[in-house]
Formats: sequence, structure tokens, C-alpha cells
Amino acid sequence: MKGVLAYTDQKVVSTDFRGESCTSVFDADAGIRLASAQKLQSSVNPAMALQLRQAGIVRELIRTINQIRKEQGLTLKDVVTIEYHTNYAAFKDVLAKYSEEILRATLAKKLVSSAEPSQKFEIEGAEIKILVRKDS
Repeated sequence: MKGVLAYTDQKVVSTDFRGESCTSVFDADAGIRLASAQKLQSSVNPAMALQLRQAGIVRELIRTINQIRKEQGLTLKDVVTIEYHTNYAAFKDVLAKYSEEILRATLAKKLVSSAEPSQKFEIEGAEIKILVRKDS
């Protein structure tokens, strides 16, 4: 699991993981063996966990938008504008940070905040409204 899970048998504290590129580090000394069972402990890199969560939101947004395009009968040649509305801060952050990736993957020209998009979706337990509008 290169790049995802690392291993250490050194004595470590939480600050030792700053700058760690892996999402999780298995700490061999933190495990406890009880008769026939073993408890494992792993430290998670919060910055990497946030990036993975944001990447998941981006994938789900792209999938949802492309599904709307398909349901509307749009083709690859159709250029669209995506309007959205959400009160969820994590979505707003993702839409700002990954707007170019979302536009490219959905063949859209614009991604704009709007007060009244029509379709309501739930992603990660939070609501987002999306409208895909064909540009003329």
C-alpha cells in the first residue's frame, strides 16, 4: 500500500507525523497482544485524510453532473453551465479548489453559484442543488 500506509517500529509521538505523506502509519509498538487477539493502532495524517475526502466529493459531484447531462440527452459537443447552491462549507471549498477539474470532467464552460438550481442531491449527508443548463 505504497503511499497510503507506512510502518514504524520507532518510539513516536503525534508531532513526528507532521509532513508524513502517507494517509496512515502503522505503529508496531502501539499494538497490544491479548492471548489470541491483537489490537492494532494506526495514526492518521489529518491533512491527507482531508484531501482524500475532498477527492471523493469531487468524484461524486462529477458523477452526478454527468448523470444529469445523460438524463437531459446532452452530447459531448453540448457546452453547459453548471449552477449550484449549497450551505455546506466543505462543498464550497471543493467547488472553489477543484473548479477547473470539475469543468473539464463535465465538459462545462462555467460553474456558478446560484440561488435556485432545480435538482436536489445528497452527497456525504449534505444537500447540494444542481442545475445543468445547455449554453446556446
